[in-house]
Parts: sequence; structure tokens; C-alpha cells
Amino acid sequence: MKNKFNWLNILACSLFLLTQEQAHGKTFDNDEAKKRKQNSTHTQDNPLDSLPPTDQSTLATNRIEYRIFEQGKHLKGIPPHYQKIISAYVKHFTVRDRRLIREMLQRQPEYFPMYEACLRKHELPDELKYLSILESNLNPRAVSQCRAMGLWQFTSSTGRYYDLHQDVFRDERMDPDKATEAACKYLKDLHGMFGNWPLALAAYNCGPGMVRRAIRHSGNRKSYWQICARLPQETRNYVPKFIALYQVMTEFPRYNFTVDSLNTPLSLDTIIVHRHLDMHLLASQLDLPRQALHQLNPSLKGNTIPGDAKGYSIRIPADRKDFFALNRQAVLDSSAIALRKDFYSKQTLARTQMERRVKHLVKSGESLRQLASRYKVTVVEIRKWNHLKSQTIKKGQRLVIWQKNTKALKFALATKDI
Repeated sequence: MKNKFNWLNILACSLFLLTQEQAHGKTFDNDEAKKRKQNSTHTQDNPLDSLPPTDQSTLATNRIEYRIFEQGKHLKGIPPHYQKIISAYVKHFTVRDRRLIREMLQRQPEYFPMYEACLRKHELPDELKYLSILESNLNPRAVSQCRAMGLWQFTSSTGRYYDLHQDVFRDERMDPDKATEAACKYLKDLHGMFGNWPLALAAYNCGPGMVRRAIRHSGNRKSYWQICARLPQETRNYVPKFIALYQVMTEFPRYNFTVDSLNTPLSLDTIIVHRHLDMHLLASQLDLPRQALHQLNPSLKGNTIPGDAKGYSIRIPADRKDFFALNRQAVLDSSAIALRKDFYSKQTLARTQMERRVKHLVKSGESLRQLASRYKVTVVEIRKWNHLKSQTIKKGQRLVIWQKNTKALKFALATKDI
């Protein structure tokens, strides 16, 4: 009887443990299901999902290309408001500005191979090449209202920091090769500074100081979408516009774009000169159209090719290189010009005195438009110099204005053709 009671106890305990194990397993399964559901919900926040679906054959490639925006903890998803902005820009590029996209598709062979090589060299994402379209529409001589220049729209100070030489003869911000190298270094530095690409792109647009200030005022948040409300209006739309442009340029057949002809890049070579040359005379000696060398060397400001002991590199068509090599001395002698001994000193003096710093105390009733008219500058420049978020100014406010020095400008114009 006692043995029978013991067996009954053992059986009851076994049944109890089996029941608990099943209950625990069910709870575990429920927890796993909840986790999968949460992960599924989190995946929907991925910015890739906010963009229209792509063809499965190109899905892997596109995910690589979109790695700028796959930052995980830094970019949890594009808010609905900015998804609408992206859609609006896609519509703008594909409906109202179709001509621009068609031109960019035709002209990209001129610059994109160089961009891609430089981006690979610096181990940067390939899709950054489309930033140049956003900045300059692939125009190496583009100049903004804030006097940023070139394919990558460098300001004078940033250009000098990245070794883009600027003087009376040349401005290397408009040199495609050197400006692209500088842009890659700048973008790499900005990414290292902020840790993710959306913030780096925002800093490229408005400057790292503005982005740091927005981060600080947002409680040290590091997501572009969380701080962009504190950025300038143009910068708020900058990354959404970039996403829209990238989407249209990489999926142009989907939007019924056809490229009838591509601009085949001209085969070029370089020559090194150590003397000051007249560009038009050199073009004539090489049997080229008068403006050909200007188009191939956009960094040169005027008609003078600078020469010094180090030598200056000039781009010419590759099919004229042999002719130049055979007739080098005759071509150089026929194209050489002589400059006055005091040319450099006077030009340098004029350049340093082109602008003068003015401190203005705002009076009652004054507006930025009135000040811009008085000092012969633009409202955009005054706002940039003083970091103004709007056009509203108050009585007693102190503003810094860089006014053009009329006498220096007249001197520079008078000596330009020397």
C-alpha cells in the first residue's frame, strides 16, 4: 500500500512539472512572437521603406547605394512630414523640372567617372556623386549668391582650408579635379565629425557650426530628423531633396526619361608651362577655337595663363599634344606675354582691399532690404554674415557687413588687361 502511494505521488509530480513546462513554453513563444512583431514594426521605420518599391533584380544594388541612410541607431526612420517632402521633390523633378534631369543624364559621363574614382579612393559612398547636381547642376563655373563657386560650391575660406588656390589669375574652386578631391576630404571630415551621413550632408549645406548649434538646442540628439526643425529652412529640405534626386537619377526609366544622346567626354592631356601666356594666342597656335581653352580650364579667371618656376598645368585636347611637343618653343614664344614688375604687388594689394568690414547699429524702422540697398550687398549675404534665421531685425542690434571697396575694385578693373 505504501509503495502504491509513493508511485501515485511520483506520477502527480511528473504531471505537474509537465504542465508547468508547457505553460512556460507557451509564454516563451508568446514573448518571441511579441519580439518578432516589434522587430517587424521597427523595420517599417527604415527609410528604404518610405521610398517606392524597386525591381527585385536591383534590390541588392540599391541597398548598397542607400547605405548613406541606413545608419540604424542614428536614423530610425523618416517622419511622415518629410516623406511628403520627398514625394513632392520627386514630383518636381519628374514633372516641372524634367528638362534639368534630362540634361543631367546627358552630362553625367563628363564628370561621374572622375567622381566615382575619387570617392573610391577616399572610401566614400558612391551616391555622393549626385550631390554635385544638387549644388551646381554640373556647372564648374556656377556661382551662388553667397559667392560659393564650382561644381561643389566651396566658399572662399573653406576652399583655402582644403588647398584650393585663389588669386588674381585662377580660382581652383572651379577646377573639376581639384575641387572634387577637396569635396571628398571635406565630406569625409564632416562624417567623422557627426558620425552619420544625414548630419554630414546638412553640415555641407549650412556649415558644421549650424548643425552643432541645432544638436545642442535639441538636447544633444544625433538624428537629422530630430534636429532639422532647428536648422535653416534650406537645410531642412536638403536631405529630402537629395534622396528624391538620387531616386529619380537612378530609376529614370521608371519616370519615362529617355536619354537620346550622352555627352562623350573629350580625350584630354596636359602641358606644363613656366611662362605667362595669352590663352587666345595659345588656342590660335594649337588651331583651336578661341574659347576652347577657357572651357577646358574653367579655373582660369581671365585670358592670362599664369607661369612660375613650379609650372602651371593646362588641359588641351589629346590630339594636339604631339603638335605641341614638336613645336613647343615656337608655340610658347608666340603666346608669351610680359607683365609689369609691380603687377603682382598691386594686384595683391587690390585683392586684400576689395572689401572692408562695417559694423552697423540697427535704428528704428530699418530693414535688411534697406541695409542691403545702402551697402550694395544682398539680404542673403547679410543674413549669412550674422547667422540670422529670419529677415527680422531689432533696434539696437549690431550687424557685421562686408562692403565692397569701390576704389580697389576700380583699380582691379583698370589693371585687369595688363
